[in-house]
Amino acid sequence: MDISTLDPNFKIETSFDGPDLVWYSVKQDPFRVYGLYDYKHHFPFVRLPLDVAQATSPGVLNLAYRTAGGRVRFKTDSPVIAIKTTYPGSYLMPHMPPTGSNGFDLYEKKGSQYNFLKMFVPPVEAKGAYDGIFKSQSTKMKDLTIHFPLYYRVDALYIGLKKGSVLLAAPPYKHQKPIVYYGSSTTQGGCASRPGNTYQAHISRWFDADHINLGFSGSGKGEDAICDWMATLEMSMFVSDYDANAPTVEHLKATHYRLYRKIRDAHPDIPYILLSSATKYAASTHNLGFLAVICATYEKAKAEGDKNVYFIHGNELFGEVDRDMCTVDGGHPNDGGFYRIAKRLAQTIQTIPNWN
Repeated sequence: MDISTLDPNFKIETSFDGPDLVWYSVKQDPFRVYGLYDYKHHFPFVRLPLDVAQATSPGVLNLAYRTAGGRVRFKTDSPVIAIKTTYPGSYLMPHMPPTGSNGFDLYEKKGSQYNFLKMFVPPVEAKGAYDGIFKSQSTKMKDLTIHFPLYYRVDALYIGLKKGSVLLAAPPYKHQKPIVYYGSSTTQGGCASRPGNTYQAHISRWFDADHINLGFSGSGKGEDAICDWMATLEMSMFVSDYDANAPTVEHLKATHYRLYRKIRDAHPDIPYILLSSATKYAASTHNLGFLAVICATYEKAKAEGDKNVYFIHGNELFGEVDRDMCTVDGGHPNDGGFYRIAKRLAQTIQTIPNWN
């Protein structure tokens, strides 16, 4: 039996249209898409140039199409916010809700606070497209952000607004140059229940900072092709979080400091934060060799005079109490785990000048 016949709160409202809605592609001005590469000219949406992805690895090429970290921002007085999205197929995983892997969520900014408004839930049977709608009674101007899915290829996204509504560009982020995050499935957002619950999304809202999510499940391995490209990006901060994907200690040793050096040479003044896995080192002393490599990068950077490099031990990310409640499977964070990672990362960011 369909549970929505018993509990209407589980019903998903779809297949709506009408003369009162006007549809816009998010590639049109005044919409602005953040966190995705060359979004006005690239079909489908991607996170990095495909030649860079192809030169890096088959895994990165596949995951380049998954829109983790993508956001569209705009202002409107429309009481109705609707979306339509097209895609080649669903991407469902047994340990991650489709709301996180395939869904979009909507936030409104009021002053310095971002408030969650709506989850656009993909129907289980959706094939090739789905839609969703948020309805309110308010015709006040609203500053809105919609997060793209974390593990889902998006070919197109359209926003529906009530006919006659005002549509304006959203104000820029306070920190307009993005924080760039590079890492593993945890970085990409597995297994958050909503895109807005990743640790990067929390940091973005708390500090009003743009970001680029370059987490690649199983495929963040510090290859030269992607590291060289990342060094060319404009950024306000870099977060290195990829040790969970290093196949061996020797591999991490060959790439970890090298990545630091590439970013630091291109961006001598930005904060550079080194994370270690939130679960890898608490579970096994066998993995301590990986941790030693990260510590060695940090100590070498400090010895070379870098005063803007920071290290956070992975065992600090979930805290000391109820750590087992922070993951879905012992490895991938749930929403509580991502929140704790964000809180610990925020503690470090708050110590950096001009980030309070």
